[in-house]
Amino acid sequence: MELQKVYVVTMWSGGKPSRKWKSLEQPELLPQGTGLQFTSLDTRLKVQVIGSLSVEEFEQGDPATWFADAPPPGAEEKPKDSSAKTSDGPDLTVL
Repeated sequence: MELQKVYVVTMWSGGKPSRKWKSLEQPELLPQGTGLQFTSLDTRLKVQVIGSLSVEEFEQGDPATWFADAPPPGAEEKPKDSSAKTSDGPDLTVL
């Protein structure tokens, strides 16, 4: 399955994220150079924002390929040695 790129546009205010949007298209710089234009994934509407912005790019695809070495969901890992914690009690090390 081919990975699809997803762009997350974040508007910042006071050093904190104030609003986020997702887009499947790479955001374009507005002609004035003070903002971005993109199509919102949630509403499918064209959005133009100005201000302090950041753009992050992610790849979205088949979740099975994200963590190929990880155990499947719901599978518990077995302790690798006898010093592993096996209950909610205090940590004990067997010598």
